[in-house]
Amino acid sequence: MGFFPKITAYMVKALAGKFKKLCYQKLNIIQAQNYFDRLLGDDMLLEEILASVDVIRDPDIKIATYARLGLEFAKMDNPLANKAFKKAFDVVYSMNDPFAILRNLAVVAYYMGKANLKSSKRIFQRIKDDLDVLPKDKRDLLLVDIVNYLVDLGEIDEATYHALGISDKELRNEALVLALKRYLRKISANKTTRVLQMRKAEYIWEQIESEPYYSIATVEIIKAYLRLEEYDRAIFMISYLKSKPWIKQVVREVITHLKKKNISKKYYEKLVTVAVDLSERLGINITRDLIVIFALNGEVKNAVSLIRGVEDPDDALKEITKVLIARKPGVLPKLFESLSDEELNIAAKELMNYLLDNPHEEFKDLVAQIPKRTADEKILVKIVGYYLKLDELESAVRIGAKIKDVKLRSLAFGSIAHYLLKRNMVEDAIDLVIQIKEPKLSSQLVSEILVRVAGKVGGESIGNAD
Repeated sequence: MGFFPKITAYMVKALAGKFKKLCYQKLNIIQAQNYFDRLLGDDMLLEEILASVDVIRDPDIKIATYARLGLEFAKMDNPLANKAFKKAFDVVYSMNDPFAILRNLAVVAYYMGKANLKSSKRIFQRIKDDLDVLPKDKRDLLLVDIVNYLVDLGEIDEATYHALGISDKELRNEALVLALKRYLRKISANKTTRVLQMRKAEYIWEQIESEPYYSIATVEIIKAYLRLEEYDRAIFMISYLKSKPWIKQVVREVITHLKKKNISKKYYEKLVTVAVDLSERLGINITRDLIVIFALNGEVKNAVSLIRGVEDPDDALKEITKVLIARKPGVLPKLFESLSDEELNIAAKELMNYLLDNPHEEFKDLVAQIPKRTADEKILVKIVGYYLKLDELESAVRIGAKIKDVKLRSLAFGSIAHYLLKRNMVEDAIDLVIQIKEPKLSSQLVSEILVRVAGKVGGESIGNAD
């Protein structure tokens, strides 16, 4: 049996050789060659391929092979397609197991659908009508296969109809989400057409129950409306979400999309209204999440507006400053510009606390703007420390000179004096100590200077290091 394809192939070649000679005698060479090639390609060789399927023992594979050949022949507009599909049906109906019969009928119907044969839909419907003979679990599994086939064929209405027949809720929801995703991909750009298409999409969405399927489907609908530039509807659909993580994800995607498209800022206000109403209705607070999302997208005015509305705005401002320092430092100048002087003090203090431990030069320009607006001299002391860590001595002295409070001025100049002593700039350190009014600090510095000077006795010169 295993040699059958080889033997018949040799026979075809032998017959073809004799036939070719005959053609050469009756026709001119070019005509004969063309006729022979066409005959061999469309009839003899394809017939041989079709006949060879009979050696396959596994009935499922045999049926699928006949069906796939039927599709290939149909692409060639070859009448052997009908023969291939008929052979597939013959094997199907030779089976005894109802589940195997229906499952394989679905396979044949799928390839017939790929071949654009209208009878494909009738077969799927016939399968659906006969499903009652199967146990519930097998019926559901077969319906899932049918939905997958129909979705791949682009028959979304039929796929949805069959999906609704699945009794297992999880399998049904998975099938409906699959159908919805595929359907949304083919929504037309034509405004009149897409209105009807989106209504149908929302019908599929309405059939989906329980999480996470419901939220997944809602997010897909929102993405589709964004793609179609129907922003009001996209934002409105957010109100149907029921889970904080999904709300955060969608709001982030909507803001990113609006920013990328440079869309009117009026939509941001609508987005905030929907999100805040939703959080109140669900009893979850997503306002702080909104602040972060807006800020990270550079929409700092919206972020600041939300900050001013929360119960603890100072804490929210500290939090968003930390987030931007870590993730989007380039947005900080924009944030600082949007803050009042009082708010700036809070954010600036958070920034300087970070920079004293992590003195990055990339923040120099931003730090230079802070003394122009702040009246908080504690922040100026921190700025002095930052400049010293960058070895910006002149800048440190200049900022220190702005400080009026005696204790804070002493702290600032004490830091500068320590800096000078570490670099053996003793005379400059002594000059600075004279300006320090705080007795304890000045005494400590004088003590350190005296010890340093004593260490220089023994031939070393005392003075400023180069």
